[in-house]
Amino acid sequence: MFLNNSTFILKSFFVVLVAIQAKAFEAPSHIRVKLVRDESKNQLSKPEIQKVELDDYVAGVVSKEMPLSWPLEALKAQAVVARNFALYRMNSGSGREFDVRNDIWDQVYHPTQNLKAHRAVSEVEGVFLKDSEGKLIQTFFHADCGGQTVPAWAVWEGTKSFGVATDPFCQNRKSNKWKHSVAREEIIKLTNPDEFTRPSVRAQKFKSKWVSLVGLSVNQIRKTFGWDVVRSHPEKVEITMDSIDFEGQGYGHGVGLCQWGAMELAKRGYNFKQILSHYYPRAFIEDRSTRLASNSK
Repeated sequence: MFLNNSTFILKSFFVVLVAIQAKAFEAPSHIRVKLVRDESKNQLSKPEIQKVELDDYVAGVVSKEMPLSWPLEALKAQAVVARNFALYRMNSGSGREFDVRNDIWDQVYHPTQNLKAHRAVSEVEGVFLKDSEGKLIQTFFHADCGGQTVPAWAVWEGTKSFGVATDPFCQNRKSNKWKHSVAREEIIKLTNPDEFTRPSVRAQKFKSKWVSLVGLSVNQIRKTFGWDVVRSHPEKVEITMDSIDFEGQGYGHGVGLCQWGAMELAKRGYNFKQILSHYYPRAFIEDRSTRLASNSK
């Protein structure tokens, strides 16, 4: 069931919006971005690495990952998520000469001077999403959950989940429905044919979403047959003698912040912290600006 405003605030007060009282996190001032695509998303013949001010980078991500015509509170939620994701990548210790790419494999980024994008970033300065130990979390996001987000482990094995959310707005949208059929032999090529006759490993479901099929994760199936045709975790899977038919709703991996849902929440008066607490219910929000304001009194 979706929370109304009063229930949401009560839930936030007692459970979710907990300000971590540990030493405030100091974010670095710059980030190393590997530019692999231009603003039109065409692949660059010679990728280059640029050092970009972190706030400018986050504004550039916000402007490319979410329509700037959307409500400011939704853009602010996206800004927190984008900064958190970037900082997590920076702290991952990968040993790479860059921190993030500027495409969908990290976050789509291109420089922007848009005032609304920069305002969204500046108004969430000092706000971070953390785990119970005070560590930054990996804040995934996607376009449209189709009514139900999925845990991170259902997409990337071994990845920690920070909760799931139901979303009536995406569920009630009709334009986000999709269908796709794959020849049975194409799926069999990717896995053990015997698995089709073993129900125990045939499929796995998380609430309304199928998250694996015949030993393959939906993420593997989407990557193989096309992100744009198997658009999300399917809600219906039918196996026939000739084909496997997928039917679903939404777009993207379905983990973390649902952008369309965030927009609808913002239109209904929810602030960015309430939006974040809805999509990351097991995470904690650290707001350094609130703590500094309190200390100055």
